[in-house]
Amino acid sequence: MKRIFYIICICLALTGCYKTKSEVKEDCKYLKKVITEAYVNYDELVERGFDVDYLIKNIGEEYSDTFGYENPLDIAGFGEIIAYNITDYFLALDFYDNHLSFKFDKYNNSFYRQKYCYYSNIYFEKKDNNYYVKKSDDDTIKTGSCYTGDLDLLRPVICSNEVLYRYIVLDYYNANITIDLDNKEIPCKAKISDVYNVDNHDAIEYFETANTVYIGLKDCYLNINKQDMEKYHETRNKFDKIVSMIQKSDVNKNVVLDLRGNRGGYAESIYYLLCPIFYRQKLDYRSDFLDIVKIATEGQYSIRSTEINKAILNYQIKNNIAEENRIEPKEEPRTIIGEKNNTSDVFPQLGRELLQGNLFILMDSKTASAAEYGIATSYLINKEKVILVGNKTFGAMSSGSYYSYTLPNSRIEVNLATVNHENETLFRLNTRWHGDTEGFFPDYFADNDTINETLEYLLKDPELVKKLSEW
Repeated sequence: MKRIFYIICICLALTGCYKTKSEVKEDCKYLKKVITEAYVNYDELVERGFDVDYLIKNIGEEYSDTFGYENPLDIAGFGEIIAYNITDYFLALDFYDNHLSFKFDKYNNSFYRQKYCYYSNIYFEKKDNNYYVKKSDDDTIKTGSCYTGDLDLLRPVICSNEVLYRYIVLDYYNANITIDLDNKEIPCKAKISDVYNVDNHDAIEYFETANTVYIGLKDCYLNINKQDMEKYHETRNKFDKIVSMIQKSDVNKNVVLDLRGNRGGYAESIYYLLCPIFYRQKLDYRSDFLDIVKIATEGQYSIRSTEINKAILNYQIKNNIAEENRIEPKEEPRTIIGEKNNTSDVFPQLGRELLQGNLFILMDSKTASAAEYGIATSYLINKEKVILVGNKTFGAMSSGSYYSYTLPNSRIEVNLATVNHENETLFRLNTRWHGDTEGFFPDYFADNDTINETLEYLLKDPELVKKLSEW
């Protein structure tokens, strides 16, 4: 009997081992399928040296070495192995996609990576094409020292009611910051800082002062949760009322569009604001607007495949889209739509807007994705009227329109983009845009310590600054 018992135990162990091994193998096979068929950047990765078979082999071997196959599938451990193998491989190829993410076992791991703004308290003034230290809180930095480093690191700021240049470096976390003065590289005190908006505001806010129209949009999804229909209708009604108020506002006033903390969502939310801001009318896809968008989006390309169509259908089902309104999946091979080399060398300008004042866009390092697309779109109408204030944005616009793909056994969700925006005219020719991880650079840098002074200088509206500081 003992022998039979041991044999049964061994058989059960081997069965469990075989099941776990086959689950990992099947999930890795499907992961390879979605990367090669449903990821818009796959071809570019291959050009950089990406080998999907090498990736899949490493994932399987690392799981075997770390957890073995004797126990049930460790979902959290498997998810981390997948996430870190993919992101580390991408980084090794100097490739960034801030929309790539993984979800599993109450865990949401994103590729999200960005450079931070390290603000020094060293301010320079310009004299005869040179920059000299005007003020500093660092005793080792002498007033009058000549800056001999990269001029791009001297950012325009408002200080003591004048435009100066502050030494601000973009780098990754835990960086050691130095500065070049009088042809010598010396250590520099600098801290990561930002200009975050408060989190207790609604998704959409509006008020006016005698000189300024203020619009706050902290969420391009408008905090919409269609499971809570009462909240959904409340938010939509508030948004529509604000659009009407913008239409009726004085065209001579400056407009502040506050996108701080806006991580993205539906770009249309900003389009519905930009149209009344510039034209004092509701969104109207007029022929000239369509023509300019067509030029601006040259260089965009997307892919379609069976896996993408399945993901779109799952998305529609998950979001309770009526069956008669769903786009049904079609069996088709992976197809590239658009041509990334077909780009314009002319930055289009729509013009003919009614707005007489300027559009000041407030942003921070959380401003991302659809919010960044909204910033880019505002430049198309009249780039001379758009003034960016605050910190650099997140930098998450090289890819978009992503869908989730669920691995069959672990149920790990992999979110991959189907559209590439990297070469689009409106980004490629926009001098303020610096790509994923760096984002848009402001015309005037400001952090929490200097934002009020900056706005007061630019807008000449103490009433607005007082309202925002008390908010």
